[in-house]
Amino acid sequence: MKANIFRLIIASSLIGLIPIQLKADIYSFEQSSATSNEVSPSYWTFDLPSFGTYSFATWFSQSFGTTSDVNNGDPWLHLFQGSTQVQNNDDGGRSNVFNLSEGSISGLESSSDASSVSSLINYNYSSGTSTHTLLLGNYPYSASCNNRELDETITCIENEGTARAIINTKLFSTFDVAGSVSLDNEWVQPYAAMQNIGLKSIDNNRDLVLAKAGECNNYGWEIGDTDYCVYTNAKNKVSYVNGDTTRGSYGSAVFNGSINIEKTINDKWKAGVAYGMGSANLYDFNFSGTTANLDSSNNHYSVYGVKKVNDKFTLKGMVGGSVFDYKGKRNYSTTSATSAYETDGYTAEINGTWDLKKNIKNMKTPIRLQPTVGVAFAAHAQDGFSESGSGDLITVDPNQAESLLLKTGIGVDKKIIMEGGKWLLVPSLALNYEMDTYAGNSHRDIKGKVTGSSDASTSVEAKTFGKHRGSVKVGADFVMNKDLIFNLNAEYALATYGDENSYGGGFRYQF
Repeated sequence: MKANIFRLIIASSLIGLIPIQLKADIYSFEQSSATSNEVSPSYWTFDLPSFGTYSFATWFSQSFGTTSDVNNGDPWLHLFQGSTQVQNNDDGGRSNVFNLSEGSISGLESSSDASSVSSLINYNYSSGTSTHTLLLGNYPYSASCNNRELDETITCIENEGTARAIINTKLFSTFDVAGSVSLDNEWVQPYAAMQNIGLKSIDNNRDLVLAKAGECNNYGWEIGDTDYCVYTNAKNKVSYVNGDTTRGSYGSAVFNGSINIEKTINDKWKAGVAYGMGSANLYDFNFSGTTANLDSSNNHYSVYGVKKVNDKFTLKGMVGGSVFDYKGKRNYSTTSATSAYETDGYTAEINGTWDLKKNIKNMKTPIRLQPTVGVAFAAHAQDGFSESGSGDLITVDPNQAESLLLKTGIGVDKKIIMEGGKWLLVPSLALNYEMDTYAGNSHRDIKGKVTGSSDASTSVEAKTFGKHRGSVKVGADFVMNKDLIFNLNAEYALATYGDENSYGGGFRYQF
């Protein structure tokens, strides 16, 4: 027999103010309201009204079949979802039962009012059918009847006999519905932080595309006698952002590889397309009890153009798009959440490079100076999603995070002829500065709320690198012969609220 949950409640009281973080509705009911009988095994079948955390407890019981009728019953609670047992409890403890009641149950004025063998079930309902059954059994018979379906458990306890059957037991339940849970900002922060990392992946790929754009003939594979050339390079960047009193620290690892196909149009113009792939991962987020890790695979698509304005100045520009597939894990107290969502990315950059050569006395080859200036924009357009799992789950709204970088720097390199001209070494040093004008100006906020809540979404911001970033980069090109060329580089950057290091390279081998 199925009954609405409110039909089994004998007396109810809505608690308006409870001195704990969560608001709970507390209901009391008696064994006489069971859908079976007044002697254990007794059971109540009902629909839980919402996902959330529920507790069921006994606080007074009387043994049946004793001559003195003393209050020495030993109850055992079982909870079923559908016909499957999801939880049971033998001894919940007087203090735990009383603390749960918050003094709102008549006759339960202190922990001493509860039976020393009271039972308590704390249950998180996050998925599956809403139909549940609470079964009151008894010690020791319930112990031998566990891990069975509902009907089998009832029959098993009945077959054990009634010498210790429970009568006149008082029960109560609390309802901490998901919508009444207060959102903690740190639950959403990992997803806000992941936006920063996604933007970093877009920036990393953009740097790879433009690094040797226009110079493919020197560093890549020329395709036969055509005007086409192919160039590849890769870069791995590891970063760490320092948190503060309200926002957590986290690390990131971003890897990108890029393939450029470039065409020489004429003496002034070159154009190309590029495909990039890689990963962008967040790790070691641990703040106020919330831990999280997120991983992604990503693909980047770009077109670019290079114009040699004159012998001393070159202009480069590109536009591109990206696709990210994210998967994450978040844990907090009793919460174990997973997530999966997608993001689109967009970017554009234009920069100019001066090529200045300086001859120094007694040097066979000049030193080349390359001042640069540029501006770059990126957008990380994330889909909305809801976490899966158990505990306090959250729903994150669709959002677009943006970056606008003002870039400048200077590079220095020099050709060094080795072993009488057998091969060529080109060491380089570059100092660069970037200003992220969108950092900290609500361009990286994200909105989230507890899943199922009617509350408005809360805007949350994670810690970023801040506006200012300076770096030093060292590298070298190795020209072994006309067919084999490779380059290596390493970079260290210091930002307002963190630091990062990276390494990368590319090669050409002409068959």
